[in-house]
Amino acid sequence: MVDLMNWAGIYDTIEGFLSGLGLSFIIPLTLYAIAALILFGFVAALVLVTTYLERKILSDIQVRLGPMETGGRRFHGILQPVADGIKLLQKEDIMPKNRDKLPYYLAPLVVFVPVFVIMGLIPLGFIPLDIASLNKNLLVAADLDIGILAILALAVIPTLGAVMAGWSSRNKFTTLAMLRSVAQGISYEIPFVLAALAVVLAAGSMNLSEIVKAQSGLWFIFLMPIGFIVFFMAALAEIHRIPFDVDEAENELVSGVIVEYSGMRFAFFYLAAYAELFIAAALITILFLGGWAGPVLPGVMWFFIKCFVIIYVIIWMRGTLPRVRIDQMLAVGWKVMLPLALLNLLITSSILML
Repeated sequence: MVDLMNWAGIYDTIEGFLSGLGLSFIIPLTLYAIAALILFGFVAALVLVTTYLERKILSDIQVRLGPMETGGRRFHGILQPVADGIKLLQKEDIMPKNRDKLPYYLAPLVVFVPVFVIMGLIPLGFIPLDIASLNKNLLVAADLDIGILAILALAVIPTLGAVMAGWSSRNKFTTLAMLRSVAQGISYEIPFVLAALAVVLAAGSMNLSEIVKAQSGLWFIFLMPIGFIVFFMAALAEIHRIPFDVDEAENELVSGVIVEYSGMRFAFFYLAAYAELFIAAALITILFLGGWAGPVLPGVMWFFIKCFVIIYVIIWMRGTLPRVRIDQMLAVGWKVMLPLALLNLLITSSILML
């Protein structure tokens, strides 16, 4: 139980005072700014935790220690991600002389902002509040009726940012990485959407919380295992993780489209990459693993447990699987993933009809 009567009175007083001055628009702008700061802090903390986990998991797979010094060996170098963040803040911003200035400057924002917005659309579970003004008590910035459609639409935009970064840098490596990124996006976006469409048909809603409720009796991973495999592999390709990171193959393209970026512009790409990793795990959890459903523990804890299990598997794959060639990756997308996605959609719709 949370009593917000005093806060409600203070809010009404401030609103009345500002309305009398003709400044009522300040309140919603302030609330939006506070919500954005909270969400950005959540994303930043999530990236710090995920980068540390990735280093430790990979080092364990490769039989080494990983970071141990920053923060003290007793705590296994737990402050290493903080040190990395400070380094990025202090790093010199070096830019290519012949860059195309406007798209070069905008590319990091075009990549990061859609990912940031998607983070606000993902429901993390229910919170134990008893407030009359909150209808669903859902831990999410915006619970849209077309949530999955909005996420799928926003997920395409970072590819445009990669195009802008690759082309504007005037570098042969970034241009080649940009072309690979576009080809990869086109190849795997279609099975990605088709696998999600099968879930929408089964749940009868595009609202993410309704999709979770539809799995109260049976998780969709058991109803459509083919769809789960397709969505999981397509998600790996969408977030450019091994074995589908051909647009950032270090031995071929150095660092992909972000070769010519440094400092805070590089940090935006870095934040977006690890936020996309969590988004992929969260979507897999919501669409196929019952979301925050689970016994004994609070729903939010179950949601994060499932997400980090998926993240662990993705990192595990990075530490064990070789990178595929670009022609192999495209062939799998068009010749394997797309037919399997259509087959899954056909089976799901047939079951629903019967």
